[in-house]
Amino acid sequence: MNKATDDESEFRRKVDDLAGWKEGSDPVELQAISDAQALIAGAKLRLVDAVRAARSEGSTWRDIGRALGTTHQSAHKKFAPLVDGNAS
Repeated sequence: MNKATDDESEFRRKVDDLAGWKEGSDPVELQAISDAQALIAGAKLRLVDAVRAARSEGSTWRDIGRALGTTHQSAHKKFAPLVDGNAS
C-alpha cells in the first residue's frame, strides 16, 4: 500500500468516525479537534491530487515548488513518491 492510499484510507476513516459521532459523547472542544484533523486529512489528499494533476499536465517540479512557496527539490522530495510512484 502506498502513502497516497494510506492517507486516503485515514481520511475516509476520519470521515466515518465523524459520521458516527454522538452528540455529547465528548466535550465540544474535543469534537472540534477531531473535525479539524479530518479537514487537514482532506486538504492533504486534495493537495496530492492537485500536484498529480499539475504533473500530468506537464508542470515541472520547479513550477510546483513555486506554487507551494518552496524549492523544486523540496516539492519533489515530498510529492514524487505520492504522484509518480517513485522518487526519481
